[in-house]
Amino acid sequence: MKHPVCLLMVACFVTVFLAACGSAAIPEQDTASQSSSVEQDSGNEESASEATEEVETPAEVTLEASFPVENAKRAAVVAITNALATDVFAADNNTVDPTKYHSYADLSGYYMIVTSWGTWYAKDDATWHVDGLEMHPNEYNTIACVSLDVTYDGNNYVVSNVSGPYGKANDLSDIETFSYADTYLTVTSSLIADGRSN
Repeated sequence: MKHPVCLLMVACFVTVFLAACGSAAIPEQDTASQSSSVEQDSGNEESASEATEEVETPAEVTLEASFPVENAKRAAVVAITNALATDVFAADNNTVDPTKYHSYADLSGYYMIVTSWGTWYAKDDATWHVDGLEMHPNEYNTIACVSLDVTYDGNNYVVSNVSGPYGKANDLSDIETFSYADTYLTVTSSLIADGRSN
């Protein structure tokens, strides 16, 4: 029979040994480090996701070089603005006066406030297409949610294939049917030359 003191010493030694092993196996610092690593990985995934969203296709890179998408965005806003504007008519109130058309930078009178730029992509080597471009007049909150094409012909920006709802009862495709539609669907460079101050 072993001496009780010896047994006690062995028990203490085993306890100390296990405690030491346990501390080495799962130190608190490692837990914090692991948490930090997870956060860093999560951050890397977010960065990768953001980078993926910003990646342009070869067609978009080529089109952007000759026809920046920013110009297409401005032309789209100008075309929709002047198609819906109530202050661009001549004195007879039946015909439009193109000299009254609003530029992109013009925030006086009637203008459109963009709430979402939608999704833009290169349709061909001279045309940008957008889906889900959303805007509303500065005077009220009726939303226009539009899909359309913008083509640069070397001089002007031509808006076409317009579709989408304007409020609950109107279809934006109607703006292409008016006899004077080409006057606002063909946007001159001067109307998009300047950006907005806000």
